[in-house]
Amino acid sequence: MQKELVVQIVYPNPVKPEGLGFDLPVDAYVTIEVFNENGTRVKLLFEKKSMEAGKHMIKFNKLDLSAGDYTFRITATIGGENYNVTKQLFLEESI
Repeated sequence: MQKELVVQIVYPNPVKPEGLGFDLPVDAYVTIEVFNENGTRVKLLFEKKSMEAGKHMIKFNKLDLSAGDYTFRITATIGGENYNVTKQLFLEESI
């Protein structure tokens, strides 16, 4: 069985994204954090949420985030092991 955490940004980068898509190979506890360009965590979408294996779409509201570069870190805890994936994303201003 593949034990790779696959993460995709929903739209091309730079974006006005609605969410973040990812695929879990097995059931896991998932944490998603957002960091600004200085490395400061600016948003915790959820922490250690129990999620089933399969494709997931996490919608987030970026109204409280200004335009700029962000890093999304997804941590999946599977069988006591942590698997981290990071994705860079540039958020544009809302129209």
